[in-house]
Amino acid sequence: MTGFYKRRISSIVPLPTSDLTQCIPPKSKNHLYVEQISARVKNALMKIDDDPNLSEDDRKVLVRSLRRLEPMEQYIFNTAHMKKIYGDVLVERFFSSLDCNMA
Repeated sequence: MTGFYKRRISSIVPLPTSDLTQCIPPKSKNHLYVEQISARVKNALMKIDDDPNLSEDDRKVLVRSLRRLEPMEQYIFNTAHMKKIYGDVLVERFFSSLDCNMA
């Protein structure tokens, strides 16, 4: 299973019951491993609801993306792919809402 993750290039790896701590992520700097996703999503959804600076369209995209992550405890994100789809600003806001540092 480890080799699979080395070659994976999708924006997210949806495996709700898998333990990703033993996986070797791709060597690309474009991948971000995040733990405690479920708890982070709950907090993020509250932040997004209270953010007056978000447009309705951006809010919908963020909420939809976060809700898909609710059952997860760990996740590996392909940040380059996400930026290609959503743009730098929305991806920064997405990870900020999850209290994740992309650096």
